[in-house]
Amino acid sequence: MAGKSHSNAVKLSMVPATNTKFQLFQRTLAKGLFGLFPESLQGLADFYLRPHLAQGFGPLNGQVCRQQFFEKLFAGFEFSQIVETGTFRGTTTEYFAAFGVPVTTVESSKRFFAYSRRRLANLPNVEIHLGDSVAVLRKQIAQGAFEDGITIFYFDAHWEEHLPLKDELELVINNVNEHVILIDDFEVPGDPGYEFDDFGPNKRLSVDYLEAVPTGVDFYVFFPTAPSKEETGGSRGLALVTANSTIAERLKIYTELRFFGSIVANRGGSPRPAAG
Repeated sequence: MAGKSHSNAVKLSMVPATNTKFQLFQRTLAKGLFGLFPESLQGLADFYLRPHLAQGFGPLNGQVCRQQFFEKLFAGFEFSQIVETGTFRGTTTEYFAAFGVPVTTVESSKRFFAYSRRRLANLPNVEIHLGDSVAVLRKQIAQGAFEDGITIFYFDAHWEEHLPLKDELELVINNVNEHVILIDDFEVPGDPGYEFDDFGPNKRLSVDYLEAVPTGVDFYVFFPTAPSKEETGGSRGLALVTANSTIAERLKIYTELRFFGSIVANRGGSPRPAAG
């Protein structure tokens, strides 16, 4: 009996290992075959067959401090619209839509666009575009889309070799009078706990990167005061930028923000330090 029991135990212990290898083979094969389908079809398959993808970290990287700040900022400014670049799977877009103002979002990946278009289909205040964020912004500016009220921009289209941020900033700062810009994945000076994107020379999302943006006006830079150790979710860094001096003065009253300084138009060098 003891021998039989031992034999069964050996057999049972072998089954999971065998199954695991077979399941791994199945997943690898499925992934390979899946890649043969058009990106748009992959996106729809993600939506219908992988429902867990919808949540991710949560809106705004699942960062509660950032969410609380955004809600307070929105209540104080009553923005006329929200523009997001880098839709990804629409989690943050869906969150933005709940504020009840028009939301424009741009995604360059056909797969993520297909996923998000399906996800956001029942939200009448959301308009989603497939393509280059810079081209979409340029077209909207030409059409006068940002002439009424204050627009809040959320720039998150940077990914690997694709880094349109400098052009996005140049377009908005030079052409949209009333704006607030939030930049995700940005280095927060003095708090290395916040993660940020660094894609190599001249592509590190830091104050140095902002200094290279060709603008015709000075602009003002703010960072969050919440320590990274108190943040949740992805704990990604954030920079807030505006070239509107009146808006900048209003932003200075928010305890959730630290005024870093102003960057002089069309020049390099360090930002002017914050007074006091």
